[in-house]
Amino acid sequence: MSNRRRSSADRSHPHGGAHHQPTARSRPFGGRARVQQRSYAALTRLHAMPRWTVPVATVVLVFVGLYAGPILGGVCLLVVAAFLGWLAYLAWPQMGVAGRVSRCLVLGVLVGFALVRLTGLWG
Repeated sequence: MSNRRRSSADRSHPHGGAHHQPTARSRPFGGRARVQQRSYAALTRLHAMPRWTVPVATVVLVFVGLYAGPILGGVCLLVVAAFLGWLAYLAWPQMGVAGRVSRCLVLGVLVGFALVRLTGLWG
């Protein structure tokens, strides 16, 4: 850092007058940030619901997925997998290795059951 006084042009720019073009790494709305921004409204609505709503709906969809007909069951399991995958994607940077592994295993099992249901291999 130099000892020179900042000019008015330098003071008007937050980085001391260093004007640069945004790169792919410095863009404020890349892939994850865009998903987080678009997910904000849905997460706000989910948070405003009673606390029991999301877990009960998830359990109901899993039971319907396991015991309904093959098509309806597979679709219900895929809906649960998509919801959990979305939440895992949003939380991925804050998770440790154990959390990431467990979420991947749960998603793999759900998608596997959904595919088995959709193909009619399980009853």
